[in-house]
Amino acid sequence: MDTVESTADEGAVEISSLSSPSELKRRIPRSEAAERVVRASRRTIVLRQVRAGESRIAGILLESNLRPGKQDWRRRDALEYGVSITDACIGWEETERLLYEAAGHAA
Repeated sequence: MDTVESTADEGAVEISSLSSPSELKRRIPRSEAAERVVRASRRTIVLRQVRAGESRIAGILLESNLRPGKQDWRRRDALEYGVSITDACIGWEETERLLYEAAGHAA
């Protein structure tokens, strides 16, 4: 049973009982500390739906680069190699882990 701890006032949310990522968004308060857990939980929900045979999910988009994050592009400023200048991305290590996790759910 997967759970995500929220604030002490709100208790915990059982991920396996949620039917969609939007329901997860409504049930868990947004904070920087919880954001990463929420994203991982959304992926878990989607992967469980695929494994259960949900035919309306045709693919999963991962915004990935060599290194995680996003950087601003400014003339004359050096850019960090492998970090996106458009959207915030996950890094290669997390991408690799997620691909293996997705393959495990699809099997």
